[in-house]
Amino acid sequence: MTWQSPINIPHGVIHGTPDVDTNGKLFIGGEDLVGTQFWCIRSSNAQIGSQTPVFEQVTQVNLGGVRAGGNVNPGGLTAQIFLAVDRSGGPTNNNVYMMCSVRPPSYSTGTDVMIARSTDGGATFAAPVKVNDDATTNKWHWFGTFSVAPNGRLDAVWYDTRNAGGQSSVSVVLFLQHRCRFYVVAERPCKRSI
Repeated sequence: MTWQSPINIPHGVIHGTPDVDTNGKLFIGGEDLVGTQFWCIRSSNAQIGSQTPVFEQVTQVNLGGVRAGGNVNPGGLTAQIFLAVDRSGGPTNNNVYMMCSVRPPSYSTGTDVMIARSTDGGATFAAPVKVNDDATTNKWHWFGTFSVAPNGRLDAVWYDTRNAGGQSSVSVVLFLQHRCRFYVVAERPCKRSI
């Protein structure tokens, strides 16, 4: 087995994930090395082993804030940038989604789970949508992740301090998306506080 030499990815994106659409296009979601901008980067030829991948589309994505560290994980990240492509074969097929726990500009601490959707192969993204449905501010909704189910439904999960009197009580929240709305399916307190 042989490997290609490493190549540079535009903006040196980090802390993100890749996915592939039904046409074999590679998408990489992440943030730049400065940690202030989110990007969706696409290669249409990455699936061709004899070619060096070319990243022909680079799109800045607004996720409603910045990825931030904090007291829930004082020595590390509170989020990774997740990208997923719908391969359901249905009406949302090849939609590209990006999600991250971010600190909105109006918060002094805490994060919200935000998601943005592209319906045109990552060329543009709609305004971000807050996934956690609580009205609290400055609470932590962190380590959010999601996937696209085989029927196109979006499933998201994250840690959450919305019901905590302080910042040391944590719940795990599972949301399901149905017809553009997110619903709390389960909220389960963790057995161990931080």
